[in-house]
Amino acid sequence: MLLNPSFVVEVLSPSTDACDRGRKLAIYMAVPSITEIVLVSQDQVRVDKYTRLPDGMWHFDVITGLESRVHFQSLGCEIMLADLFDGVELAPLPPVPKRS
Repeated sequence: MLLNPSFVVEVLSPSTDACDRGRKLAIYMAVPSITEIVLVSQDQVRVDKYTRLPDGMWHFDVITGLESRVHFQSLGCEIMLADLFDGVELAPLPPVPKRS
C-alpha cells in the first residue's frame, strides 16, 4: 500500500474506459496528496492529464500526436508521445466520410 501518492497513471482499456474516466477518476481527485492524474489511451495516441492547481481546482489537458510531449510537473520530467507509444500497435483510424 502506498501512502500519500502524488502521481497516478492509468492505462485505459476499452472495457474499463468508462469506469476509469468516471468513478475512479473522482476517487483519485478526492485524494488530497494527488497532484497529477494521467490517463493513457491504448487505442489512440492520446494522453489526458489532470493537474491540481494551488486553489484545489483541476486543470485538464489533452495531448495527442506522436510529435507531442507531455510534461509531468510532479515528477519534473517530460516524455515524447512517440516514446510513450513506442511498440504499441494502434488500430487504424476509420476513414473520414466524404461530404457531398
